Amino acid sequence: KSHFLKALSDLMALSKDGKLPEPKEVVMLAHAGLVRHLILLESFVTLCYARLDMNKCILEFVDCGHTGIVQLHGRTGLCEVLHGDNLPMGVREGEIYNQTSAPFEPGDLLLLYSDGVTEARNPAKELFGVERLEECVQTNGHLEPAALEEANRKAIFTFSQYNRLADDLTSV
Repeated sequence: KSHFLKALSDLMALSKDGKLPEPKEVVMLAHAGLVRHLILLESFVTLCYARLDMNKCILEFVDCGHTGIVQLHGRTGLCEVLHGDNLPMGVREGEIYNQTSAPFEPGDLLLLYSDGVTEARNPAKELFGVERLEECVQTNGHLEPAALEEANRKAIFTFSQYNRLADDLTSV
């Protein structure tokens, strides 16, 4: 997190007109500060760096090998998963990260989630998966965020038939 805050601060200081840097610029500068350390640790980081432009109703994001963003369209009730095509951070020095944009409308719901949500397994070793998550979001998308999160959590625990899962169930 501190690498991203530093990257944003450094890029803002270099800006002549005070304009926010593009998300891909922030990600690439943060990656440059982390990549050697991650390679030495033989580790990597998946993430999605996202920015909502409320005036233009545009979501701009850099998906670094993460799970995607579920978008529930309020007008139609249809769900889709938004993805980018970048490698995780720490895989390769000098990586060029691509930025993706998607429109949204008032009433849309955007759900970011960790892989523990979709990789929860039942006793038959089946994954909860993205399709079940989309169904939960479509069914419960009208709820307030905390209630939606709880509905998703209950669906995952019911599916898995376990009291405890192997990974976290993080969502925003």
